[in-house]
Amino acid sequence: MNRWSPTLYGRTGKMAMMYKWDPLKALQLIERERPQGWTGVPTMVQDLMNHEDFDKYDTSSLLGIGGGGAPTPSAQVGRVGKKFKHAAAHQGYGLTETNGAICGISGEEYVARPTSCGQPFPIVDLCVVDPDSADATPLPPGVRGELLIRSSLVMSHYWNKEGKTRESIIALPASAGSASGGGWFRTGDIAVLDEENYIFIVDRK
Repeated sequence: MNRWSPTLYGRTGKMAMMYKWDPLKALQLIERERPQGWTGVPTMVQDLMNHEDFDKYDTSSLLGIGGGGAPTPSAQVGRVGKKFKHAAAHQGYGLTETNGAICGISGEEYVARPTSCGQPFPIVDLCVVDPDSADATPLPPGVRGELLIRSSLVMSHYWNKEGKTRESIIALPASAGSASGGGWFRTGDIAVLDEENYIFIVDRK
């Protein structure tokens, strides 16, 4: 285990990291180090909850169980709240090009929408377009298409890859209405936005 104890915003935090995934050692670390949050890909969360010695270890310090890197099974979202004494499941979505997450969802909101990765942060604009359309006209809610993101979080360019940058960061035409203008990053992910702007990632282009 490596320990990192930075001082952030006047408060001291600690991060416990494992060299290699092992659910039993993870349970032992949680009991010993008393973290408030734990994050892993969905299969790791499942490994932890299904371990035969789960109930032998104190995981009550955990307030949040995060998932990422892959879709979380719907049944797992509700099970987290039942399995851990104080913790709620949470999820997010983002890319390297967006400097990490651009949305998030947790708690009862997540249980009610277990296939969603949440609503965009206030500084993030989203639209879904037909990936095969030349004019990239935004699609209405409920229709699958490529997810585009515009935000101060989005990178300015790919290093020494001008052509790739031009392909990936585009402008939408005036016909796109409020979504028109430049700075839209093409994620390559196929998504659906509902009427409340919740994001559902359904495929990869």
